[in-house]
Amino acid sequence: MSVGFSYRTILKYCTIFAITITATSGINAQKKAKVEFKDSKGNPVYTVVEINPRFPDGEVALFDYLSSNIKYPEQARKDSICGTVYVGFVVERDGSIIDVKIKRGVGGGCSEEAQRVISKMPSWIPGKQDGKAIAVAYTVPIKFKLDN
Repeated sequence: MSVGFSYRTILKYCTIFAITITATSGINAQKKAKVEFKDSKGNPVYTVVEINPRFPDGEVALFDYLSSNIKYPEQARKDSICGTVYVGFVVERDGSIIDVKIKRGVGGGCSEEAQRVISKMPSWIPGKQDGKAIAVAYTVPIKFKLDN
């Protein structure tokens, strides 16, 4: 005698399990709001929040903004420097961008160019915790790659 479950029964329980995990994750996210440091204005800055900050019109618009505004530095081009620059910044409660810092960079002026462009970004839609806008730390990777 063999004991087994039908595909439909397994699918039903997997779906219930997935819904339970998703619901639990949402509850935990509400409890996990975490203040990491204070920004240059003295406001607490969070790293884990219920609703993350967003670039206006979404992630695709952010990539369009970056690709339209970043100029490959001449020194990096001459020295064939490629790599990813990680730029950290704070999205303030009003959506403004402050405290732009290079977390990990590459040479040839790439880090400075990434920092320049991030500093000039338009205001974002701020992150929220408990329905209130809060300052949130954010990091964007910017890849510099030369075409052959």
